[in-house]
Amino acid sequence: AEISYALYVIHPLMASGWMNEGATWQKYLLKRPISIATTFALAHLSTFRYEKKCIELGKRFSMTRKMA
Repeated sequence: AEISYALYVIHPLMASGWMNEGATWQKYLLKRPISIATTFALAHLSTFRYEKKCIELGKRFSMTRKMA
């Protein structure tokens, strides 16, 4: 549930391009598993490397603004 927004944002990017080209068996046996794994990996990195740090920074900034 923590990476659900990142999944929502990233998955359309993975659905386009070379992932949608080729024979049906290529798309479903080779490309879809790669696409799913890549989407989850990017969503995880986005959430835990960037989003959480930005949220923490925003909270610290808002606390200093309240004290001033």
